[in-house]
Amino acid sequence: MLPFNDIMSAANVLTEAMNDVAQDLAVGDVADEEDFSGQLIGRWKERLSAMETEGSRWNVKASVTEHLDGPALPSVRLSSRQTTRHGKGSEESWSGADILVVVEINTPDYQTRKGILIQSKRLEKGKSLNRAAAEDLRGQCRDMLNLSASSFVFVYAETGVTALSAALVEGTERRDLHELEQWPDSANVLFIDFFKCWAGDPRLKATNRESLAILRSQCEARNAVLIEASKDRKK
Repeated sequence: MLPFNDIMSAANVLTEAMNDVAQDLAVGDVADEEDFSGQLIGRWKERLSAMETEGSRWNVKASVTEHLDGPALPSVRLSSRQTTRHGKGSEESWSGADILVVVEINTPDYQTRKGILIQSKRLEKGKSLNRAAAEDLRGQCRDMLNLSASSFVFVYAETGVTALSAALVEGTERRDLHELEQWPDSANVLFIDFFKCWAGDPRLKATNRESLAILRSQCEARNAVLIEASKDRKK
């Protein structure tokens, strides 16, 4: 398994990068959810490549983004489902996640590949979504959950990012999303659980950029990133 201190360090790096991108809202450097997701992947690559831990190595092994690679190509989905939404913002225009995150962990005693789906939503703390935006987000959560239970919503504001279960967002009528946060520093806790292998879907796996691009199409995700964590066998 990965050393817990290394897991904490990696989770902190990803969370700090998220909060930095969210704070760019204040100066107008982030325009919308799509821009937030694309900039976030770039920041993750930069921070992980510079991170050093005693027990393991971390890096972004591959990424596929809508900005650089274009929209996801049509593909066979991971699971079949009935289309229920219509009109602007419906499945026909976009129904996938903003970010597909896959982690590949290789240690002498443990190997795994798994992923999570993330939908980004901008909302400042103390504010609520309007009814139409809330219903659209619930529909996006249903779409993600039809693919994987390992689906989440990242609600970002100038003050940082709140991580919520997509199941929670899909099932609630509340529109003040930040108030649904169930523990402090929720994004950091999610990444810790992800790297500890308490969270993540083993069907969402990739080994290189080619397989990541295929998986991105299957999930209809705007962007995808493959994070690699490895630990050498002691000599």
